[in-house]
Amino acid sequence: GAETVRTYTGFKNLGAEMNRFDDSEILMAYEESFGYLTGTHIRDKDGVSSSLLVCQMAAYWKQKGCTLIDALEQLYQKHGYYIDDQSSFVFEGEAGAQKIASIMETLRKDGREVFSELGKIAVFKDYSRGIDGMEPDNVLKYMFEDGSWLAVRPSGTEPKIKFYYCVKGSDRDAAEELHSRLKQTVEDIVNINSSSQTFHR
Repeated sequence: GAETVRTYTGFKNLGAEMNRFDDSEILMAYEESFGYLTGTHIRDKDGVSSSLLVCQMAAYWKQKGCTLIDALEQLYQKHGYYIDDQSSFVFEGEAGAQKIASIMETLRKDGREVFSELGKIAVFKDYSRGIDGMEPDNVLKYMFEDGSWLAVRPSGTEPKIKFYYCVKGSDRDAAEELHSRLKQTVEDIVNINSSSQTFHR
């Protein structure tokens, strides 16, 4: 029943959105790099309050005879099994910037066709056009019919191109199999557009 507000990654973006709301309307904020913010006392990731929430959750489920892993498995059984992951490819210098641009161009043009081999793509989002109420940015997102998605963007601070995976499967084996195939496809695309480069997980 909670409204979800989407932003680009980074707590400067999350904080800016939070400032549009009354404090009483804000439950939590989070980003892909495991940064969490609960409450309104700070506009940045906060590991201290997050740790306390984990303790509260552990105590709650212990009273019910469960561990946090048990609770997570119950969520997987209800909603499907999810794997979240990220890959970064580093390309130094001017030549590296050109290779990153080439990869983005390839994905913008042919990504739907390439990734369709892994499942039917329901929606392709090109955020350079300024969609979903967000400012234009060099971000692409492929959303599969089964609920999985893949996003890609060049880093704003480092000579990297980053791929973000959210893979959904009916069970652990199905999710891991799709995750492996998706990451291999990404590696192949990067290798086609560039040779003799280092892959960093």
